[in-house]
Amino acid sequence: MYTSAYLPRSAVELVDNAWDADAPNVWITLPDPMTLDPITVRDDGAGMTERELRQEYLRVARDRRASKGERTPGKHRLVKGRKGIGNSRGSLSLKS
Repeated sequence: MYTSAYLPRSAVELVDNAWDADAPNVWITLPDPMTLDPITVRDDGAGMTERELRQEYLRVARDRRASKGERTPGKHRLVKGRKGIGNSRGSLSLKS
């Protein structure tokens, strides 16, 4: 478990997204002190299709629960995302 007191809100949002994607693992890499290197958050959760990315994730204020329910499909976790603004909190660099 992580505590949000030690991470910027944008990183916490990305960890929450990983939880909602049923990721068993999340890796957070912190930059060396006094550098401009980014904090990176990587997970091995269920990915999204291009359609899901465009029509669901990038849609501000979308209620995920209304379309997909209160729990994640694989691990049946309670969904953490609440307001549909998590994607705007973190700068994303999508890599395959």
